[in-house]
Amino acid sequence: MTYCILYSTLYLIELNGGEPLSKNLKLKSARAAKDMSQKDVADAVGVTRQTINAIENGDYNPTINLCIAICKVLGKTLNDLFWEEESNE
Repeated sequence: MTYCILYSTLYLIELNGGEPLSKNLKLKSARAAKDMSQKDVADAVGVTRQTINAIENGDYNPTINLCIAICKVLGKTLNDLFWEEESNE
């Protein structure tokens, strides 16, 4: 069975164990590939550096509008940064 999770729509927990969602390494990687700091991304989308840090660490689920803004700044799609496919067979 495959699950697709959109990080930004709801506060979701992993299906096994009730732990919070994992870190958003896709966002961190895309930001690094553009040679942007957390502050650079934060300034571009109008939030604090701490907000970007919390998103990357899986401590904060951004709104869909913030997700879209981040994607535009990084030249990525929502699928690229905020969808996770889990196989549970």
